[in-house]
Amino acid sequence: MSSAIDLKKIVDKFLSLTSKDELWAQALQAITLHMFASYAKKSFQEFNLEPVLTTLIEKIKDTKITFSKDLSPLTGMSVIDIWYVLKEREIFYPVPNKEELKAYLENLLLVEKEVKYAWLLGEMAYSLGLDVRLEPLKRDQKFYKQHLSSIDYIYWLTHRIFLGTRYLQRPLPSFGFGSVISELENLSKLVIEQESPDIAAEVAICLALSNKKDTMDYEYLLSIVIDNLSEDGSVSDPLLEDTEYNLAHSTAAAMIALADLVENS
Repeated sequence: MSSAIDLKKIVDKFLSLTSKDELWAQALQAITLHMFASYAKKSFQEFNLEPVLTTLIEKIKDTKITFSKDLSPLTGMSVIDIWYVLKEREIFYPVPNKEELKAYLENLLLVEKEVKYAWLLGEMAYSLGLDVRLEPLKRDQKFYKQHLSSIDYIYWLTHRIFLGTRYLQRPLPSFGFGSVISELENLSKLVIEQESPDIAAEVAICLALSNKKDTMDYEYLLSIVIDNLSEDGSVSDPLLEDTEYNLAHSTAAAMIALADLVENS
């Protein structure tokens, strides 16, 4: 399966899709390269991506880490992603105003009804040392299973894994993730039925991190990603709205998921 994958082409296409001055593009490129640097060390070095990430960090290090209620979920996510990468890479960054960020998350939850974003941004901030988590979202897995759509619940599960590995910077801890892994395994068939390469790639990454690569579901998930590879290296998800961000995000997820296959086949 891996012999036909041109990972360099996928990486180059991702870089071309995100080499823009727009905040979402810079943030997505930063968090993706940050993840790729640890998860696919061989390819990161072979493709000479360190200078690309270094140049990007120079561009984003002065980004204003501020929040107002009118920020879209994507913009808020982009600001958090940039803050996350800067702190994880020990670059000087301004600490967000706690009350301002918490008010933004409350607006996301209570007004915009964006449960998954309000949860994820709060958890990312918490992992960086700023506790702005909202009390209504300090709930167990059962709560999210009941209150999110199936796809959003799978998104919640994958990001539990991403947070647990500090976005692929360390192995998944041995304890505390058993129920999350079991749920992802149980829901893999639903993801396969949906045939969404974006979420299939995310679940495949999580199964790999959980040492669950020796399963048919893992192979099927990667097949969905590969089947949606375009000749130019991009990955378009037919279930998502046709936007620049969605195309770039699906391509980013594919490049990380397929890197494991290429490097370890």
